[in-house]
Amino acid sequence: MCQRLLAVLFIIHLTGTATSFTLLPTMSSFTSSFSNLNVQDTTSEWDSTGDSTDNTTNEGWSTVSSSKPNSSPAPQPVLSSSQHQMLITIAPQCSGKTTYLSTISPPPSNVIDITIDDQPGVYLPLPISQFLDPNLCPKKSIIGRTLKERVQCEQEQTLVLSRLLGNLDSETFSLLLSEIIPSQTLLQTLTTEIESIIESNLEPINTDKVDIFIRESIFPSAIKSSQDELKKAAESNTRIVSWGNTNARYTDYTCALETSFRTNRTVKFIKYNKELTGNLQELLKRNILRFSKTGRYIPAQAIERTVQNVEIMLRECNDVEEFKVDQKLCEKAGYVLGRDRKVKKMHRR
Repeated sequence: MCQRLLAVLFIIHLTGTATSFTLLPTMSSFTSSFSNLNVQDTTSEWDSTGDSTDNTTNEGWSTVSSSKPNSSPAPQPVLSSSQHQMLITIAPQCSGKTTYLSTISPPPSNVIDITIDDQPGVYLPLPISQFLDPNLCPKKSIIGRTLKERVQCEQEQTLVLSRLLGNLDSETFSLLLSEIIPSQTLLQTLTTEIESIIESNLEPINTDKVDIFIRESIFPSAIKSSQDELKKAAESNTRIVSWGNTNARYTDYTCALETSFRTNRTVKFIKYNKELTGNLQELLKRNILRFSKTGRYIPAQAIERTVQNVEIMLRECNDVEEFKVDQKLCEKAGYVLGRDRKVKKMHRR
């Protein structure tokens, strides 16, 4: 699939149009090639911060209290001069997390927002010319794969970019994209939003570079560095600190609760469909608009899957009282949230 799509798009790059193809009647070859790819694996890092059965975080803090008797005194939290909050977002990509956090505390006391995506090496900017013609990429490897190989496997992002630039007509674009996105509902929603943006006469692409996601950099380096950054920020600042990832699994924010316990910070969850909004259609639209401005794109299936995971979590923890929702979210991760919004580890029997 990667090689055939590359050949199609390279022809487009040279001719500047794609109103017809002699290659399209052999779409079965696309299907055959793509069936060997694991779509879940391709996009899982966009909506995940990793999971482990190990009960020790990357900072070396135990997240589970032992039920065995211990004659030595229990460790006490390291108190900080900060009495500010630890904010934890529970929401899909493009739901307005960064925008919302910027409104909580205006400059110069901005919220310190720590995210995995912002860690060095997670995204690599690449000129559009090299992205559309991988043969122009520098002959260098990144974590065991060449730039050319990485670009060739960014099929959805390549198609979306080509459509926004006018190198693909709508029919061809939809046909090629259907080989990547099997859900007709999701495919229709995505293509409708892209066509709407094109028809609105907005600047289709306002960047000369696009970001390539380096999934291998997530585990364990980006997770470890973001957790270290969170710990340092919480210990040394009196400002509000946020663990601003999607946090679409209960284990994804355990490190933020542990850091809050260690630094005596209060905890508040910023939740999807409350402070953060946008149905799937709106999220896809925001994703495309952000891509056109910044060059960063999230696969549609990753956004859809994260929405589903987050909605399940929030249904499981639903309550008429917002505090009790936060309480349940803490309990799911092994912590108890008191009325003062301070957390402590849950004792397991």
